[in-house]
Amino acid sequence: MTYFSPQRRRSRQPAGPARPELGSPLLREAAFLWSGHDGVDLIGGAAPSVQGNAVPSTSAGSKTWSFLGGGENASNLDFGARRSTGGLALGPATWAFVASLRTLSSFALASQVDNNVDSGWQVAWIDSDFGLEFIASGNNMRTSCATFASSGRVPVAGQQFSVVMTNSGSPTVAACHIYVNGYDEVVTGDDAVGTQGDASGQSLYLGRQHVDTQQSFDGDIALAVMASREWSDAEARSFHENPWQIFSSDPVRTYSFLDPPPADPSSAVLPPPNPLFFQIF
Repeated sequence: MTYFSPQRRRSRQPAGPARPELGSPLLREAAFLWSGHDGVDLIGGAAPSVQGNAVPSTSAGSKTWSFLGGGENASNLDFGARRSTGGLALGPATWAFVASLRTLSSFALASQVDNNVDSGWQVAWIDSDFGLEFIASGNNMRTSCATFASSGRVPVAGQQFSVVMTNSGSPTVAACHIYVNGYDEVVTGDDAVGTQGDASGQSLYLGRQHVDTQQSFDGDIALAVMASREWSDAEARSFHENPWQIFSSDPVRTYSFLDPPPADPSSAVLPPPNPLFFQIF
């Protein structure tokens, strides 16, 4: 006899194609979802154009993509013009990643910036630290983790970490949070001055930094999520504790083998179950 129990939250990266768990709070108002196991934007359905030497990482069982650093076009994924992410700098927004670094200063996770450098955003290496930058016609809004280097939470080369950056809807440092491995870091920087523009007509890149330092990410990216709302502190911590909860999980199948029924067919009493049980996840 076979029993099916309710679905459990997924706690591991999918090995193959997996549907987004649309009931997950972390995917509410999601604008972009990408995982190295699948390789396409699971919200918009777009497959990226591979630029330079970005490749699936064989050392991680092809569940991440490896970016090998260099200039801004040396190693990245180009998802083309994206309306859903181009305006993230103009309203409440969240950027979340699971990644590992080879070189700390090559933190060029994602960007969507126009060529005139007067609109868009980037999650990159800013002011000698991890940061979020909004591009404006005057001075850009530049944030960084001011105490990050002395906090003891600097990622170790080759080890996965999570980073979540949020903005409540204002191009000011006070409106931003940067969470590294679930910790809400102290953020400093400069507020935007001038007019911000919508970068919807520009390409969305993973692994590329265009403003200030023009470079490619140097490390592996396993997961990227972007949303047009600000995650709460609890949601940022939840993402660090289990980022894979945003993917649906198959039901748990529980099998129970019972002893044969009694010889008397008129008997309505079955023997107790055999104690042999197992589960398939």
